Amino acid sequence: MKKIFNYILSNYYVLLYALVLLFFPFLFAFSADNWDTSYRITLNLFYTFFAYVVLLLCQGNLRKILAVAFLLIAFAPNIIVQSFILMGNDVILKSTDFWVVFNTNPSEATNLFATLSAKVFIWGIIYALSAFSSLLLLFKKGKQEYHIPRYIQIVAIVILIGLSAINPFRSKIPMIDFYKSFYKYQSEMREVAEFYKNRDDITLDVINTLPVGKKTFLIIIGESQNRSHMQLYGYTRPTNPMLMEIKDELTAYTDVCSPAIQTLACMKQILTFTNYEKPDLYKKEANIIELLHAGGYKIFWYDNQGKTGNGAFAIDSYTPTSYRTMAKRSDFYEDERSCAMDSVIPIELSEALSDTAEQKVIFLHLIGNHFDYRQRYDSAFNKFTTNEGTNSPFAEELTQRDLEILNAYDNGTLYNDYIIRTCIEQLRSQEGISAMLYFSDHGEEVYDCMKNAGRSFGEGISPSMCEPPLVLWTNDAYNAISNLHLDSSIPVCTDDIIYGMMDLAGIQYHLYDSTKSIFRQSYIPKERMVQGQTYQSIKEKYLTKEQ
Repeated sequence: MKKIFNYILSNYYVLLYALVLLFFPFLFAFSADNWDTSYRITLNLFYTFFAYVVLLLCQGNLRKILAVAFLLIAFAPNIIVQSFILMGNDVILKSTDFWVVFNTNPSEATNLFATLSAKVFIWGIIYALSAFSSLLLLFKKGKQEYHIPRYIQIVAIVILIGLSAINPFRSKIPMIDFYKSFYKYQSEMREVAEFYKNRDDITLDVINTLPVGKKTFLIIIGESQNRSHMQLYGYTRPTNPMLMEIKDELTAYTDVCSPAIQTLACMKQILTFTNYEKPDLYKKEANIIELLHAGGYKIFWYDNQGKTGNGAFAIDSYTPTSYRTMAKRSDFYEDERSCAMDSVIPIELSEALSDTAEQKVIFLHLIGNHFDYRQRYDSAFNKFTTNEGTNSPFAEELTQRDLEILNAYDNGTLYNDYIIRTCIEQLRSQEGISAMLYFSDHGEEVYDCMKNAGRSFGEGISPSMCEPPLVLWTNDAYNAISNLHLDSSIPVCTDDIIYGMMDLAGIQYHLYDSTKSIFRQSYIPKERMVQGQTYQSIKEKYLTKEQ
């Protein structure tokens, strides 16, 4: 027993290595007050201890190989988790949360780094140096004075692998969950790509019920726009002066939530019949672009979120995501003029409006209020520079950096106001019936419910992250023939917005359900879910905090 005890003491560097590499990042989550995070911390501590025991049992080159394997597998997911926690979140990234990382392109990553605090970078460097230093120490202190049979070493490794493959460890340990999620992500994207591969000649039984004549519909999909920062929705700063001028022409829905806080997860539900009740329909049924095309419309899609193969939602050039695959079903698809601001959008819209097609639906996918917020507006829109006018409950507590982030977001909202109004005026000049539907994919936390900016996951989702605007504009010609029922106060989740878009364009299809369309009197509100949580519970949680 004394030999064993001495062996453990003399191999102290093994414990140091296991703790630094596998558990150090989770120390920053200890202040979290939610059960899920505490549970994950406990499991990661247990897993770290077991990995330490296995490393301790292994000797010689086998230990070194195992230690390097741990470093290669654990470093990337753990530093991502650590950085996310240090950004002010009290949750540990898991499963589809990692999809945001898989979606990120170099440009988007650069924008994210620009918003990170010095604390995130400093602790990231400390973690990296500590992990590599402890590995070098392990390599240097390679001599063991107690012989352990090789078969015991092999059995210990096999048990560790088996432990890693079972729940809850495979879904609660980031160094395992990260790679499992990446495999699932790749598989799902391949499934979607395969589904759309041979659909060029598909025939859909679609009927267009609107009168014959010129029709132009505009669907504007924003990015990260939180409606509580919009003057149109009561924000105290004048962030929507141009939309306020035509407020009487607009129907602004006031009780809207998104089904997720990630663009990819939102888009596949926005553009298809998929929702939390039927999560796989996006890879089994027609999307809104195919339906509109079958209904006689020429479809245009202009995208300001990155070029093909290097876009915000592209894994790579040969495995497109569901969003890109669906968008490319349009008669005209353009993403080659992407830029940091949406100044290109009115230009693209002009091109589509000048097309001679009698019936058109134009999709504009904005870069909107995506971080880095400072890049989302022209210098002429740099109006908000102090904390004056904001109704953030943390206004007096914000650091200079926090204030710069909040002001940049509001300036971006002001610029977004200009873009939307410009598009409406372009549409207004068209002959025939026309209408515009504007909504954002999701919202963004900007010092509304927490002293933080950005998005979180799990228990960290705040109402601001999932409360986008939803605004309808219709011209007089459309109003004259429309039988839409407009009630701006109804509860809405954009996972069913496809039914509203079908009604707007007068499209009938066998999957249409009037009880799901926000433009029908027969609409029946349902329980709204945001990434597995009820929207109501998210609101109540933060209402309780305020009280």
